[in-house]
Amino acid sequence: MKKSTEINHLEYLNKKGRILRKLIMQLSDEDLLRKLPAPGKHIIKQLKIKTSTISAFLSTRN
Repeated sequence: MKKSTEINHLEYLNKKGRILRKLIMQLSDEDLLRKLPAPGKHIIKQLKIKTSTISAFLSTRN
């Protein structure tokens, strides 16, 4: 019985996710920027480090 409850819950979450994705895709970039919070400085710093590491790795690979 527990598995069927988990499956129903997953189906519900998947359905809700599809609806939210459709709504998000309908928003313009400007609306998304206004509605969603900006990432913190720490996250931006980590992304820059990862991006530079990946680009350095890819340039040495070619």
